[in-house]
Amino acid sequence: MDIFASNFKKKFNNILLNEDLKPSEMNKETGVSIDAVYDYRGGRSGPSAQNLAKILKKFPQYTCYIFDLDSKTLPKQVFFK
Repeated sequence: MDIFASNFKKKFNNILLNEDLKPSEMNKETGVSIDAVYDYRGGRSGPSAQNLAKILKKFPQYTCYIFDLDSKTLPKQVFFK
């Protein structure tokens, strides 16, 4: 198991607990395959960029948590018109 998958496992399981979601519900909420959800939950693999984007699109409040970012040190967000 690589380090990212190991760290993501802990964070993914915390998100499931915090959102009170079962793996099948995470699958329905995000569109991530049920096999991938169980892989992330067990730490067998880390998410692809596409699946990570699906998770963060549904749960944007966990972006800094997943990437170990301090929101206070990030530059101001720029939105293009």
